[in-house]
Amino acid sequence: PWFLFLKNLFASVGAGMTVKFFPLFFTTECGLSPIQLQVVYLCLPVIVAAGTVLCTKVAKRAGRMQVTIPCDLLGICMTMTMSLARPFYGLPYVMIPIYLVRCGFMWSTLGLSYSIIADYVPKEYR
Repeated sequence: PWFLFLKNLFASVGAGMTVKFFPLFFTTECGLSPIQLQVVYLCLPVIVAAGTVLCTKVAKRAGRMQVTIPCDLLGICMTMTMSLARPFYGLPYVMIPIYLVRCGFMWSTLGLSYSIIADYVPKEYR
């Protein structure tokens, strides 16, 4: 549980410093209009929901932590890919899929993470 706690702590701090600025990044660097930006954020819950269903099914066979850790690592890799893809910032058809996949990996395992934490917290404290 300590590993999961530290992972969630670092992800929360890091996400607080990056996620809020993605809309600004997409409008200034990628040149998206407000309508295009809203379409991106309309697609995001669909991708996360599909990823959550997939991760839950895989976790039943492989285990919750065995799914959570690789998905989080892939999400971190996608975030790094976004930061290193500076020559492609003006190409929304490159940056938007990277962002959607990044969010899909990072957010699809939240339910699994919370269920692991709930296993270690006594019922009277939940």
